[in-house]
Amino acid sequence: IRGRKPDTEVLVFDSLKWSGIVGEAFAEELRNVNVERKVRIRSISNAEDPIAKDGTTTWTKNTLYTTKYYRHRIISRKVIDITEDLFLMPDSIVYWGVKEGDEVAIEVKNSAYTSMMRQLFEFMWDKAKVIDGFGERFT
Repeated sequence: IRGRKPDTEVLVFDSLKWSGIVGEAFAEELRNVNVERKVRIRSISNAEDPIAKDGTTTWTKNTLYTTKYYRHRIISRKVIDITEDLFLMPDSIVYWGVKEGDEVAIEVKNSAYTSMMRQLFEFMWDKAKVIDGFGERFT
């Protein structure tokens, strides 16, 4: 998901499936666009490897993205089993389900519902576990 508005924060319930479906080159392009637009991403998933202090990781070469524009935590599947992606944009919600040969994206533009879902994300963020030096909120 490309951040539509520059200098915003997107919250993600992340299944960690999307880059495998869209391909690494396209995933890197999206990360580059988000860096250019200064879009900050906070992600909650059920399992993700820690990011090294210098920003290196197995899933991107873009260390500017990982160190400046990405924060993440993990949460137990017993609390919430994140099987599909949910992107909470500043003014809308994007449901994105992907699997080989089957992609579904639905955008809901409703400020009250978006606000409620962002509150739910913040509640889950507080319950989720910090796994490295990139697990705090943006300041």
